[in-house]
Amino acid sequence: MASPKHQIYLSFTGRCTYWNLLEVFESYGFIKDITMVKKNACIEMMTKEGLQNISQLFKGNKDYKVQLNGHVIQFSLNNECSLNLDAKLIFTPTYQRHKDLPRETMKVTSKIYVNKFDNAVTANNFSFWFSLLEDKIADQKYFQKQFELTHHCGALSSNKFVVIKREGEFVRAQVVRRIKDQKAEVFFIDKGFPTCVKTEFIRPLSVPCHSTFEAVLCTLDNITNKRGPFVDEFLRLVNLEDSVMGQSHPTFTLMGFDGYACKVKIEVEDSAGKMISVDKLLADKGLCDLIKPVELYVEEADEDVENTFSINGVVKQFSKCSIKSVVQKKHIYSPQELKHIAVVENALIKTIQQKVFGTHHSKKINSSK
Repeated sequence: MASPKHQIYLSFTGRCTYWNLLEVFESYGFIKDITMVKKNACIEMMTKEGLQNISQLFKGNKDYKVQLNGHVIQFSLNNECSLNLDAKLIFTPTYQRHKDLPRETMKVTSKIYVNKFDNAVTANNFSFWFSLLEDKIADQKYFQKQFELTHHCGALSSNKFVVIKREGEFVRAQVVRRIKDQKAEVFFIDKGFPTCVKTEFIRPLSVPCHSTFEAVLCTLDNITNKRGPFVDEFLRLVNLEDSVMGQSHPTFTLMGFDGYACKVKIEVEDSAGKMISVDKLLADKGLCDLIKPVELYVEEADEDVENTFSINGVVKQFSKCSIKSVVQKKHIYSPQELKHIAVVENALIKTIQQKVFGTHHSKKINSSK
């Protein structure tokens, strides 16, 4: 039998963050988890005593006011928000648990999926997934045993880890949200794509999911300003759906990291059997711009150097040699590029102002300029 959850549901007014909630209520007992959606919060305590201590603050349905950093926050009981709090949670893949590209250069034979979360399709943080399992599911017996431990899915809150029975396989997933008609949207953590599954094929993962996930999160290394059918064309190239291209699987080369994402260069085979970079193909079709690399050029000069040396008393001679040096050639930005940089910077400043001060305050700052 599952242990009871020691939860209390609150609404609040004023400016409040996760850290504010922790600071206010940690003195009443050990806090296990805090969930926030807009002006509602769920605080789960480790013990029954901790829950009782907090409940005493609201005895008689009275409100509880505190002052933090010069701001007054007012809390009140709101058990009604428990009905839809989980449904409004923002799902985020557990990026830090996913694997990185295991080798600097490798052929990718599994299907590639665009990241559907964190606005990654439309924003400049475009990213995508592929699986290292290459359509082979590891630990089938273990996942099947996990599935058979219970006979119902239980509560399906966002971000919960579960086991799915799908097409004769047992796979791990993370719940995105529960939807109508006895279904839930889940994200396959070893594959890299979301889908809808009937709840009859979902079981809770009774053992905490501590192992590394087999999907790899990547982003292209050399693109910016995506536009038009960029995503569709990208998937067509990397998943070998373009009939004019070759059928060799794409090659991924690790170029660096962007947060939890691997920055990669992808090359595919053209009809002549020559490998060509995907970023160049997309840019040639007008679907993005390339981030211009720093150009290097070689200066070669003949220099007179000492042409004799001695090894163990034996004099050796060598002729005049050529000295090569690599010099960085700075990129000169065009007026259009400078204009784009200014637009991006202004948007970033506005976003920071809204995050820190709130929408009203950022408008006031902008209007005063």
